[in-house]
Amino acid sequence: MSTLVIDPPTKCPPFDNSQRIVAIGGEHDMSTIEGLSLLFADAIGDGGDPLVVDLSAVSFMDASVVGMLVRTRARMAEDGKALIVQAPSRQARRVLDMCDEINPLGLVVRDCAAFRS
Repeated sequence: MSTLVIDPPTKCPPFDNSQRIVAIGGEHDMSTIEGLSLLFADAIGDGGDPLVVDLSAVSFMDASVVGMLVRTRARMAEDGKALIVQAPSRQARRVLDMCDEINPLGLVVRDCAAFRS
């Protein structure tokens, strides 16, 4: 089972109130890309900048999710906005790292430690 939630409680607090946080949990692959794309389109339409994608509850994801994140980041960059990947789970981090080694992604990835001062 997968979860798609906008503005849930997360492990890391937002830097400021202008951020829109989207938390994704569970398993995600090609079969969930359409739902994720709709969720991200709604979050982008709400105007938060940056859009923070919390991956701390992801138990599985494949490269199709990474591709969707990269496309979303590119679309947001056209409007001068940013996408930040926050607190990826160990499984999500592994996929992000593997994809980045093959083809640099240009994603900003922050662990929870970046949120503590």
